[in-house]
Amino acid sequence: MFKLFGKKNPLGITARNSYLDNHGYYLAMEKHRCIKADEHSAPQIPYVLFDLLNSKIEKSMACCVRWDIYTYRWGLHTFKRTSSCRIALKKKDSGGHRHFVRDGEQSAEQLQSYTDEHLNKFDLIFFDGPDKKDEVKYITPMLKNSGIVIMTDDFSDEYDYESALEQFKAAGYKALCINNPAPLFHEMHAALIYKDGNFLGL
Repeated sequence: MFKLFGKKNPLGITARNSYLDNHGYYLAMEKHRCIKADEHSAPQIPYVLFDLLNSKIEKSMACCVRWDIYTYRWGLHTFKRTSSCRIALKKKDSGGHRHFVRDGEQSAEQLQSYTDEHLNKFDLIFFDGPDKKDEVKYITPMLKNSGIVIMTDDFSDEYDYESALEQFKAAGYKALCINNPAPLFHEMHAALIYKDGNFLGL
């Protein structure tokens, strides 16, 4: 595939898409790593969402990641620009945690006490992994009034993703659903979940 995309037409223009080239999509595919064109770690979210967040994230913001451990490091390039990033892990791994405060492995039930300690704290929550439908009620109280949630579909359980989305909507949130290329994915389903007055201005 990459040989095909690398071929030039008679005008000397490659068939590769410049948008994906500039975001490092082809480089990520070639190196089997989630990286941007500048070789920095890229968040595992659709590129269109990365573009939107990239211009709005500020150093004063706090973010929370509810992800499996193997996915969190993809957000390094984004999260290093916020004031704090807290990880609620689902799998234990000893490598590469120096950038974050680790909260240990937590079940959906254990999130309740965590939520109570972090009410209205986070500007941005990344929400992935299994059991999403059981955790929406713990996620929403942690958002600031201007906060947003990025929820990605890990393709393991379509019902879980759709059910979580419906719960957000029932709680008064709006959802902008995205189907767009992402690092290592030809297309990824994600939802930008927000209310009026969010920091993105939606």
